[in-house]
Amino acid sequence: MSVKIGVSQRVHSSHSQQRPNDRSRAGSKPQKKTGEAVLRSVKQSVRRISKVVKNDIKEAKKIWLPWPAILCLFVLAFLLRGMLKDSGLLYLYRPIWNGAAVFGFLFLLKWRLRRHVWFWATMAAVVALHVLLILFIPWTNKWVPALVTAGVDSLDICLVFWILGIVEEFAGGPKDNDSET
Repeated sequence: MSVKIGVSQRVHSSHSQQRPNDRSRAGSKPQKKTGEAVLRSVKQSVRRISKVVKNDIKEAKKIWLPWPAILCLFVLAFLLRGMLKDSGLLYLYRPIWNGAAVFGFLFLLKWRLRRHVWFWATMAAVVALHVLLILFIPWTNKWVPALVTAGVDSLDICLVFWILGIVEEFAGGPKDNDSET
């Protein structure tokens, strides 16, 4: 191995493992990221995450359920309501049904990520958070306007899209060329 001493001299040493470009040599300082470089990197990540979330929202707007699927959802909702009414937990019907609908919709939209462990870990954490919220928030049996419910569900979906976008960015998840299968 050779170490560069001067402009034209080289000393061969079997004990030295330094490379000519090694930053640990005397007089050379290690390169640190400047504040501008870090800020630029964060801005690029936010742009990529924003693009992923916007694409997810566009994809969500394209989904149209056929009438047999809507009929099945209606029957499932009726059965869930009956089970909760019999057990005295009817006040939990709306949050449980809306949460199930939100996660069903999310899994449908993000099914391409199913082969990634980070996706399942993130979704498990988000579902656990939702279960805790459903159990510990005082819910009402009284009428709630559909617009309010739809707004809360939409915010919930967008929030989970952002969470998945952030995790996908830092986990090095699939990019635009990922297949749907």
